[in-house]
Amino acid sequence: MSKNLKGMLLLTGAAVIWGFAFVAQRQGGEALPPFTFTAVRSSLGAVVLVFVTLITSRIQMDKGTFDRERARISLKGGIIAGMFMGAAINLQQVAMVTVPAGKSGFLTALYIVIVPVLSVLFMKRRVRIRVWIAVFLAVAALYLITGGGLSSPGAGDVLLVGCAFLFALQILTLSLVSPNGYPVMITAVEFVLTALVSWVPALLFEKASPGAYADALLPILYTGIMSSAVAYGLQTAGQALAEPEGASLAMSLEAVFATFGGAVILGEVMTIPEYSGCALMFFAVLLCG
Repeated sequence: MSKNLKGMLLLTGAAVIWGFAFVAQRQGGEALPPFTFTAVRSSLGAVVLVFVTLITSRIQMDKGTFDRERARISLKGGIIAGMFMGAAINLQQVAMVTVPAGKSGFLTALYIVIVPVLSVLFMKRRVRIRVWIAVFLAVAALYLITGGGLSSPGAGDVLLVGCAFLFALQILTLSLVSPNGYPVMITAVEFVLTALVSWVPALLFEKASPGAYADALLPILYTGIMSSAVAYGLQTAGQALAEPEGASLAMSLEAVFATFGGAVILGEVMTIPEYSGCALMFFAVLLCG
């Protein structure tokens, strides 16, 4: 198994978790204001990741394998990636209050187009022809999956386009720092920063009752532990192995699993075009493997 394929498999695992997180985010957003929900889930993710980082670092120190330079790269890269991710997650949660889930998934996943373009413009990477073909197929697939709901753009749509751009910057940042850093440490720093960024507007502008936190408990646990700690850890580890263009395509599978999650958990029925889009998306990702 090639290094790139291993990375793609890790990123596909992250996409599965994120796909079902769309359902949890919708449910959590009905109970808690957007910044508060993001702050709580990010704080939970940060606690888990910092705990794991401290344990693994202690083990490495005892074995004499802890590399301070890698730790420095992890800290610096995590701060930069965390700035992009914190802004992106908050924009996404605010937008999902008014934008339907399918449309949100399509607009968020526009990073599959933005990443290759930014790679060419700023990283001077040569993107393979089959990757461009895969990007085209993935965009078509996402359009089918979401029913082509791109009419009547509103403020939420604009926020989600900005969210996609920020996620693209986070993906490219991780592609640069992950191979030379500690994936768990990078992700821990990302979520500490995301939690801090989210708590500021949450405390200043939002209020939530204790009952609201209780109503959002399961979505908080899923998005905090699985979507934040586990999935973003898989992303960082996967991006240390996979090319950034293919990585963005693998992660865009979250739209496919969001559709499945809606069908299984919320009882939403998929149409034939949606099933066709799912199949086309899988083919696009395999094309980059």
